[in-house]
Amino acid sequence: MSLSLNELEVVVHKAALGAGLPVGFAEDAARLAGWLARAGLEPAAPVQRDLGELLAGRAGRCALRQLPPLLDGLVVAPDGETRTLELAEPLLAAAALATAANDVGLSGQAAWRLPEGGGVEVFASPDLVELRCDRPAALQRPGAARVTLRKIARGGAGLPLVFDTAGFLARRQEVVERGLAVEPEAWAALRQLAARILVPASDRSRLAGAGAGDIDRDS
Repeated sequence: MSLSLNELEVVVHKAALGAGLPVGFAEDAARLAGWLARAGLEPAAPVQRDLGELLAGRAGRCALRQLPPLLDGLVVAPDGETRTLELAEPLLAAAALATAANDVGLSGQAAWRLPEGGGVEVFASPDLVELRCDRPAALQRPGAARVTLRKIARGGAGLPLVFDTAGFLARRQEVVERGLAVEPEAWAALRQLAARILVPASDRSRLAGAGAGDIDRDS
């Protein structure tokens, strides 16, 4: 299934609201999904699984719930400050770190071990992003991990490079030009969550201005 970045971010935002995330967190979720897509990574499945943790009452493992306040704390922390937490979808830590680097100038590193063995290291700063992994094929397979986030001045990653800034920009351009592919089952689940925030049609809602009416003047 192929869709645009805008469609992805709109549906993820609504799905996050439908799963119970606060508005600001839902906006962050949409942006993280967009970053994964721009990086050439499949975005729907990790977001859908992560929201599933929230729905199952495991908010402590939900990256979309835990990462925003944690990274806000790292922004004002001294260099070398380290935070560690268990996340159901550790790949979202890479997206969150890169987004924070772009938004507020955070320079930091995220690292975790893959369930099948091997490691992942991400470095992000306002003008640089690197993702390294010695088992790229396993990067998007489901599996919780203990993620270490560290505020640092410059990365020192030693694993094989998956992509750097130039590679990220090339992947982003390809997604813009060709659209992005998502896992159909995960996408369907996100759309179901998004539907939770819709208000059922009624005479009262129509009188209040909901819907397009008998004539859609925007068409």
